[in-house]
Amino acid sequence: MHVGMENFYKSTDATPLYRGFRNLDSPSSIDFGSLLGTLRDLKDGRNVAIPVYSKNESRAISVEEVSPKPIILVEGFVLFAEEQIRDILDLKLFIDVDKDTQASRKFGRRDGNDLNREYFENVLLPMEERYVRPTKAYADLVIDGSLSLHHVEHEIMQALESVKR
Repeated sequence: MHVGMENFYKSTDATPLYRGFRNLDSPSSIDFGSLLGTLRDLKDGRNVAIPVYSKNESRAISVEEVSPKPIILVEGFVLFAEEQIRDILDLKLFIDVDKDTQASRKFGRRDGNDLNREYFENVLLPMEERYVRPTKAYADLVIDGSLSLHHVEHEIMQALESVKR
């Protein structure tokens, strides 16, 4: 089962501004309390309702009812910034991607317009340096994300196998 941190973005009016942009890359844009409650419920074997966030509408547009599974993959770029989230995770993986690889992947899948590039340079990269890179120290395993996606997937699967033993 997969729980994406992006489904726990705060409402647009509660998202901070940074250099004229809505800053979706700051820990303060995430409702960590709701995410933590959801993870605790799942670990305790309870069903949960997870918000479904729409980037196009900048808000949650529905909820998805999910049941707990033996493995819960929680994904998000600033997860480790919150101590209580770190503490609830059994295995913490950090996928380390250099900014050139990030840019090529980001603009390879989007239209790459100037606004996206401006956000990337003026908000995403500074937020990554401030909030994401320092949390690499909390990881149980750091994976080189500039390698092929197949390699990254293989490393993740090996790490999950080690936990199951």
